[in-house]
Amino acid sequence: MHFVINEWFLDWHRPDATAAEQKSVRVFFHHFLHSDHKIVVLQNSPFLQKLHRYRSTFDYYIPCRLALKNFFSAVLQNPEKCVVLQVATALPSVLESKLLTGNYASDQYLFQAAQTTDDKIIVTTDRKLVEHIGPNEGFNFYDVETFQQAFLLLPPN
Repeated sequence: MHFVINEWFLDWHRPDATAAEQKSVRVFFHHFLHSDHKIVVLQNSPFLQKLHRYRSTFDYYIPCRLALKNFFSAVLQNPEKCVVLQVATALPSVLESKLLTGNYASDQYLFQAAQTTDDKIIVTTDRKLVEHIGPNEGFNFYDVETFQQAFLLLPPN
């Protein structure tokens, strides 16, 4: 299965992330690496821009440095774990209009990447985005814990 993640994955590696977030992202990453799933990312997306920025900004914080270096080499450079889309495809006009209403334009890359997958899964912590888009656009939204339990075979807490 192919899916898309947004910036929570990067933010939870930051030194100011809570201990629970840091633990959760480590568990997520570990189980993802041992699954058959792939992440889909859009080249030059806000996600990749933030990844590169965090790799230099938080280089002093060893857990972040190692985790993001591992993500870069084990996932982004591995076609068995990641599909990197070079060009964004156009979104349906109704969805594009929704994303341009409010403060959601920066999230277009999630939908551009997810629409190229069969299941159109976006793993996000952004409840406002999920509520704004709603269930009628054909995308499947999961929070981190629900996705882990459903697809990465983690036992409930």
